[in-house]
Amino acid sequence: MKRIANFMNTGARAGGGILWLLLLYLLQAVCQAAQPEVLNRAVNAVGDASWDGLQRVVLFAVFVTVGTLAVDALIKLGMVRFSNALLERVQVELTERVMQFTRRRFQQNESPDYLTGVTDHAETAVQASTNAFFDTFSSAAILVVCVLYMAWLSVPLTCIVVAFNIILRLVLTIVEKKIRRVSDACNQVVRENNGFLVELLSNMLTVRVYREQAFFNAKLAEKERGTYRSHIRRNAWWNGQSEFVWCSLKFAEYVLVYGIGGILYYRGYIDFGLFLAYPIAMDYFVKGINKLLMAMVEKNEALSAIDALGWLYGETELEGGRDELTAAEKETLRPGEIRFENVSFSYKRADGSERKILQDISFAIEPGDKVLLQGPNGEGKSTLLYLISGQYRPDGGRILYGDTPIEELSLAAVSENYRLITQENDLFHCDVPSNMELTVAPDREACREVLRKLRMEDRIDMEVSSLSQGEKQRVNIARAIRKNSGRIFLLGDEITANIDPENAENVFRLLEKEFAQDTVILVAHGDCSFQWNRRITVEGGRITVECKSAAQPAMERGSAQ
Repeated sequence: MKRIANFMNTGARAGGGILWLLLLYLLQAVCQAAQPEVLNRAVNAVGDASWDGLQRVVLFAVFVTVGTLAVDALIKLGMVRFSNALLERVQVELTERVMQFTRRRFQQNESPDYLTGVTDHAETAVQASTNAFFDTFSSAAILVVCVLYMAWLSVPLTCIVVAFNIILRLVLTIVEKKIRRVSDACNQVVRENNGFLVELLSNMLTVRVYREQAFFNAKLAEKERGTYRSHIRRNAWWNGQSEFVWCSLKFAEYVLVYGIGGILYYRGYIDFGLFLAYPIAMDYFVKGINKLLMAMVEKNEALSAIDALGWLYGETELEGGRDELTAAEKETLRPGEIRFENVSFSYKRADGSERKILQDISFAIEPGDKVLLQGPNGEGKSTLLYLISGQYRPDGGRILYGDTPIEELSLAAVSENYRLITQENDLFHCDVPSNMELTVAPDREACREVLRKLRMEDRIDMEVSSLSQGEKQRVNIARAIRKNSGRIFLLGDEITANIDPENAENVFRLLEKEFAQDTVILVAHGDCSFQWNRRITVEGGRITVECKSAAQPAMERGSAQ
């Protein structure tokens, strides 16, 4: 329960709301214990033929009823508000953590697993954690209040009832462990099945082209059957546990309460009012135990969901380095050179082996350089770009921004100093200006001017989903131009891959003008009209640096084994 409390405290930051709900649950327990006392007092008033006693009982019953309804309503309202606030805060923190992760960090976790973690498991973790925490306190309050009340009615009978339930609880400990394992297995099945669905949706073009619908239908049906079976198994354990406890405690009620209680009544140890009130108090005691056991199940569900968020939510340190820079570091970082000193980098294959991409490469990029990265596919051009941007961290060697090693800087600090345009359409479902400025109220006239330069002025009022691939890519480029704050690095990965030659030529001329004083590093295949002064060719783990300026050395080389 400590982990759940920490999760709720980290997400909600609302200690006052928690204390208020705990107080309401305590009042709810008192109201429930007061209900059998109404019957006890009514029976005694009738037995004593006391009109005044009956009037007091009626007033007491009205007070208990109104109090119970009011407390229940306040609890429901408070739980909804608390759960919504907690879910909102958790989603915000998850988003903040995602924005700190490097590209390589994401590649260590499958995309479907990430999507499931942010959506399904975030909601499950919040709902199950909230239920487990408050139901545990509520059930504990009910048990304590009911035990005190039952002990006031009959100490011997209460001792027998409590002892029976302690023994039963020890037996159910084994069942709880089994439920945790079943919950973990069910969550794993759901993650795998969601992963297949995401993969299927992401490759609908392949599905349509090859039309192997029987294969895909069979795979999907198999996944659905697995999910169905796992849910049935989890629900069977979950509900079976509660039903077993309920039956056991009902049996104890009939044998202990009516059997032993009847003997105590006929021997004169308790009066008839207490004899009738005790089963009602016992019923609330049983409900308290059932609620506690259900809270334990919710706890297991919550822990499974929190574990599923582990790689995303459970990290206390992100990608290392500091988010804040000193003034001196900013002056060194923003306009400074970029140096690679004996940098090595490799990818892990699916079988666990490593594929070396770069090894012991060294070169420098001066402020204001216009750099063209070229080479065959898969040789490390994009890797170099992501190393420069901090998305990847080298296996060996150093990358320096000015005199500052990149490992001393967080991804957030580095990303303040560059604009990255990828070959993917990193756009959101909104209109073009909103995608360019990433604000709720974009400056449409300023956006219109940038779009005019990209020959897209007539697309300003369109949703990006209706644009062609080339137009979407030009919106990405427009965003980088619109967000240009000066003295930055512009990084581009195959930015004209989906753009026709005429518009590609216009893009390069526009970038040369807009980023004339900045460092520009572009990845491109084949002939490219980009006016570069330094070209880095990556092939076979080696780099060759060609410089157009006579003042610079003709070649710099990096080697690989």
